[in-house]
Amino acid sequence: MNKLYASRKKSLPYSVNVISELHANENANSRILRGLLQYSHNGKYPIFQKFIECIHLHTDCELGLVIKNPEFTNEENRIDLLIKEKKTYAIIIENKIWDAVDQEAQIERYVDYVDGLAIPRKKIFTIYLTSDGSKEVSDRSLTDKAKKYLGCTNKNNGRFICINFKEHIIPWLDELTNDTKINNEPLLLSAITQYCDYLKECFDLRKEDIEIENELEKQLMEKLQIQNLQELLQTRNDVDKLQEIVSSTINNKILGICENKICKSLKKKGYIIKSYEFSYNNFLLEIEVPNWKKCWWVMENDGIK
Repeated sequence: MNKLYASRKKSLPYSVNVISELHANENANSRILRGLLQYSHNGKYPIFQKFIECIHLHTDCELGLVIKNPEFTNEENRIDLLIKEKKTYAIIIENKIWDAVDQEAQIERYVDYVDGLAIPRKKIFTIYLTSDGSKEVSDRSLTDKAKKYLGCTNKNNGRFICINFKEHIIPWLDELTNDTKINNEPLLLSAITQYCDYLKECFDLRKEDIEIENELEKQLMEKLQIQNLQELLQTRNDVDKLQEIVSSTINNKILGICENKICKSLKKKGYIIKSYEFSYNNFLLEIEVPNWKKCWWVMENDGIK
């Protein structure tokens, strides 16, 4: 199967994606989104407007915004992407494209900050943007206080909006390429095309990849001599079990390496390890530096995908 996959990939026309080659992390993805959303034409913000329409189409939350002079920022008070108009509205976007672990009271801190900007509370929205919708926000991030701020109840999510790249952002980007105004902006159109292609690559949604997967599916059925649904389900269970074992082995190897190479080295230098989590998807390390009142140290894995 691997040989067939490699052969079919090799036969495809040459393709290169600038964003993919630069190994865009969550911060880079947030900057790209900000660059697209802030596009204006004759005082209008067509891409931002279509983004709002996308939210209305896929969620029950009606933002009811009148867009006049929005401000778009990255990393303002550690918020991935913040869109706001003075004393009018604010949209907090928490980007979890690689499903990073939620931080303690993360959403609460962001809402607190925006609330201090004299934005009407009922016009403060938070978008939790994940890879494919499978990741759910944790209570440690979306605290009871944050839920109250955002009008979350047992019946609905209030102004806490969950969307994802795979089902919502990619179709939205595809739709943008058909917009007449955007087609008259060659560099903007190029950026949207590249970003859409990059995301499709991340989620195996390129047309060519789908065609290859369909061919592999037929080969799989033939090679394993699968005759019915029951046999197919059993095969999936076997593969899932193998994946669990491989994933566990990988995570144990990573944990052992990091504990030995990082934690032990830091302890020898007098640092106190407060907490850590090392695995394929997570690299979290909190340390206490002697004679420092506060220290924040972050390391990122650029090749997580």
